[in-house]
Amino acid sequence: MNYIKNEKEFTSFLESIDWHDSFIRELYVQSPSYITKDGGTVASDSLWSAKLLIIIYDSVVSGVELFFEGLESFSLSANIDIEPKGKVENSQYYFYVNAYSVPIIAKKISYYCYGKEIQGYSNKYGVMNLFDEDGFPLKGDYLNSSE
Repeated sequence: MNYIKNEKEFTSFLESIDWHDSFIRELYVQSPSYITKDGGTVASDSLWSAKLLIIIYDSVVSGVELFFEGLESFSLSANIDIEPKGKVENSQYYFYVNAYSVPIIAKKISYYCYGKEIQGYSNKYGVMNLFDEDGFPLKGDYLNSSE
């Protein structure tokens, strides 16, 4: 992972990639909170983190994984054109998926660029895909199935 240290680096990274025909493949959001065996909560007021995997069609970079740490705000619309912009303000990183989106705001952002090795991934984060190749929900109770 490459940490983005300032706005110049952020802008340079975003402009270095041809985002044409890209799409969000996966999104993983995690809270550091959990419940102990005694029923107490740990880190209940901690900030979340998120990973966003963007696939880029027909490019030298065929995938970009963005990791947002210390999420302050997270909003994402489905089926949007990806033309990212970014800025840094008051030690916060603002990531705009496109000019019309609400920013994802985080304390830190890092990224990893994939070459052609990302092609063929059906699930990067190991989460079950509950949709068929046409985007329709699969039938059956796959979460509790022993099949």
